[in-house]
Amino acid sequence: MTSNKVVKGLSEEKDLVLRLILLLEEELEFISNGEASKLEASMPQKQKLIDKIIANRDCITLSDKIPDREDAFTIRNLQQELIGLWKRLTGLNELSKGLVRKRLYEINEQLKPFFTRPTTGYDKSGKTSKDASNMIKVGV
Repeated sequence: MTSNKVVKGLSEEKDLVLRLILLLEEELEFISNGEASKLEASMPQKQKLIDKIIANRDCITLSDKIPDREDAFTIRNLQQELIGLWKRLTGLNELSKGLVRKRLYEINEQLKPFFTRPTTGYDKSGKTSKDASNMIKVGV
């Protein structure tokens, strides 16, 4: 692969990663605003971008030919930019996962009263009992 193709491939990856960053920032807004349907709707678009990045990476292979000074400088700069962008993307992804986990924990806590048995119940006289019963048995 010529160095021009490497530069083109790295530039393409940079553009794709920037688009993915914008999409993740948008998803963070959806998570923060509790817009689950919008978050779910954005998933296919995110997967398409990830697939394009993978396909693009498969096309980037370095040749045995040493690039000229200008191309080498451009390649190195693109690589450094990509490192920064991938770190930013990773940070956004971690933040997104944290927000989702927090929200799921909150939902779980809100649902607990519906799925846990009470630790005490009531006896026939209406007094609390250590017997964890959900209903008062009146013997009728």
